Amino acid sequence: MELTTLSTPLAALIGLAAGQLIAVCAFHIGKRRGYSAGRKDGFDSGYDLAEEELEIELNETAARCNSAERLLASTQAELRRLKDNHARAMQDAREAYEALHLQLDDAQVLNDQHARLLCDAADTLRLAANVWRPINATLKADAATSQAKQLRDLAGWLKPQTQHMERAA
Repeated sequence: MELTTLSTPLAALIGLAAGQLIAVCAFHIGKRRGYSAGRKDGFDSGYDLAEEELEIELNETAARCNSAERLLASTQAELRRLKDNHARAMQDAREAYEALHLQLDDAQVLNDQHARLLCDAADTLRLAANVWRPINATLKADAATSQAKQLRDLAGWLKPQTQHMERAA
């Protein structure tokens, strides 16, 4: 009987120890599995969250890229338009310069012709003055001489202007 009396508390003690051992093992196994499941769930939810955030950022980046492409395309179109306008303006300026150069050449020719005509008129007036002096038309001769001098001065003024323009061209 002693065995039964001894065995009952011993069995209870062994049962209690075994129960605690099983409970501790189950706790640790559950804890491990909980950590593992928690990590897996945390990883999965973190991965899903990161994937969603990345998708949002990717969509925003794609929208910014599309906007930048549209801006670049419009800027390139504006640049082409400005280059075309500049080329047209340069062509117009070249044509205007050529036209002005031709007008300048014509003006120089006219100045030369006027200077020659003025010199011829001055020579004619001098000849007239030389003719009038012997026939006692002194006033007319003096006036003709004075006008001839003025015409020569004017012709001399036209000639240096023409030479100055030729040097500038």
